Amino acid sequence: MTCVHSVIILLDDIDGLAGSEEELVRLVTKLDKTASRYGTEISAEKTKLMTNSTNLITAKITMAGKKLETAQQFKYIGVIMNEQGLKAEILARAAQTAATLGNLKHIWRDQNIILATKVKLL
Repeated sequence: MTCVHSVIILLDDIDGLAGSEEELVRLVTKLDKTASRYGTEISAEKTKLMTNSTNLITAKITMAGKKLETAQQFKYIGVIMNEQGLKAEILARAAQTAATLGNLKHIWRDQNIILATKVKLL
């Protein structure tokens, strides 16, 4: 599996991706400098780091002089992300689909509804 480190800015829903830890440090530094150039500040308390690798982030990555914390998972635009990627989200959606289809079992068993209609519903 390719190791992709990402920085997640929870406050403004910014998600940056980096292919290495060094690239992650550069990304955070550039983001911090760019924000300050425009007179804004990104909250270090609300900024989290996450990796999809078993390798932990070892570099001390700071923003506004504060060390950034590592998150185990986060929700971005309604999607749950964690170190396993989208596995948690896929499992959650599969469970929702199974529950919904189970609630429609009376329709699947109804002999008065033709198969074409059931397929369209599905």
